[in-house]
Amino acid sequence: MVLPLVCTLGTVSPQAVGIVVVTALGMIQVVVTIVAAAVTSLVFATAKAPWTLSRASRLVAKAPTATVIACVAGMLVLASPWGGARFAAALTYGEIARGAVFLVLFGGFLCAAPALFDTYPRTMTAFRTHIETRWPERWLASRLRNPLDAWFIRLVMYESLLTLPGFVAVFVPGWFNPYTVTLYIGGLISVQMFHEILDHTNIHNNLFAHTHLKNRFDRGVVGFLGFYQEFILNPLCGRIPHGYRVQHVYVHHVENNGQLDNQSTLKLDLTSCFDFARHCFRMSWSSAFPIDVAAYLIERRRHRPLRALLVGHGVYYAALVGLAFLCWPAALGIFVMRYIDTIGSVFLAFLWHGFIDEADPKNLFRNTLNIHNTEDEHGFFGTNFHLEHHLKPSRHWSLLGADAETNRTLHHDEHVITLRDIGPPSFVKAAWTGNFRRIAELCIEPQLESGEDPNARLDRLASLLEERARRHRRPYSPAWQAIDQRVTHLLGSVMPP
Repeated sequence: MVLPLVCTLGTVSPQAVGIVVVTALGMIQVVVTIVAAAVTSLVFATAKAPWTLSRASRLVAKAPTATVIACVAGMLVLASPWGGARFAAALTYGEIARGAVFLVLFGGFLCAAPALFDTYPRTMTAFRTHIETRWPERWLASRLRNPLDAWFIRLVMYESLLTLPGFVAVFVPGWFNPYTVTLYIGGLISVQMFHEILDHTNIHNNLFAHTHLKNRFDRGVVGFLGFYQEFILNPLCGRIPHGYRVQHVYVHHVENNGQLDNQSTLKLDLTSCFDFARHCFRMSWSSAFPIDVAAYLIERRRHRPLRALLVGHGVYYAALVGLAFLCWPAALGIFVMRYIDTIGSVFLAFLWHGFIDEADPKNLFRNTLNIHNTEDEHGFFGTNFHLEHHLKPSRHWSLLGADAETNRTLHHDEHVITLRDIGPPSFVKAAWTGNFRRIAELCIEPQLESGEDPNARLDRLASLLEERARRHRRPYSPAWQAIDQRVTHLLGSVMPP
């Protein structure tokens, strides 16, 4: 099976065998993830239907926190041993009824979870008003270096509410069953986007810095919040303590997507699912066992981040082994989900650093794009001003929008790509199907040239995008490239929009 594929590369060598094996393993990961996402979406839509198609949706909108608490409590009762939940060899009418009730409660949970996060302030004025009128933000604001960061305690509370009950339940002896597993997976999926915001912002702005506080109680509370976010909430949300921090700050932002960046897209073809699959495979193993990151740090004698990396992974795996004594299938499942979840970070890498000017690959203005978001004035906590974030990684998230305005002339001169809001999977889908005109239609920048026809601009942008996306074509045989092209187009066609 492997040998015919190796031959399509045009040569038979250990390197060719390695490319085929890694590609095959990566493709299995990608296909399994896409299928799992499709099945999960179908189950979630079914569960939410009774809520979205009835007046119950009003209850969710008015009281999302109470809805989550009530639904979680109901699901835990049904999932408990005294509720009769178990892995059954055959279904009974009682188990079918229990499953139906659980599905309804799970639907309420799924509807209420995004409603919790959707209340985030859209303007800086709204941020300040929220912080001044809500507890514990009001107490925290006077103790943090930047009062605006107090809002993130809201994310800590919401994410804990959504993930902690399911996580604890799967490890309680006698509680591991389809209900508790479903509850934890539902919570885990619900928090992914906003936990990326929380973790990424904390990495760069140290949200819960406490060493400047003189009061011992204040220093202890704020310090505990920082510890909780890194060593408890991160694992709850599927992340290894300090893993993202060390790789992101001490490798990615040092190399800025250059050749020495282990997550670099510089040598990848944006239109190749085989390149995408190999990158997924590499990043999954690097995330789980970051030997490449450690080697990079050792070579540069960066001992402090190296210690943080080793401590974070050591604590994580020690805790996972300890939990395995309580319930080894749950511990194994968490490791596997941690491995598979890396595909999300690869989607993001392809979005932020997918278009690179091959003539000037290390130019941040030509290897990074921005997202234009009209829903808020802070660019989704600064995330959408990705170019400005790379130019000044330690810059506070609330100031990146002003930096983007200051750099507008540079954006024009350097032909910076700025897109309207688009999800990473939709972006990759357009690239895999070769629909660069669709991406061009989303471009805010580069703008129309003087006297240029709008359709001519779209053609020009589509050509520019395709050139930057296909910048790295390996000297593979025509047979290998044909297989890659067909599989890529097939997967792009079946991916959800």
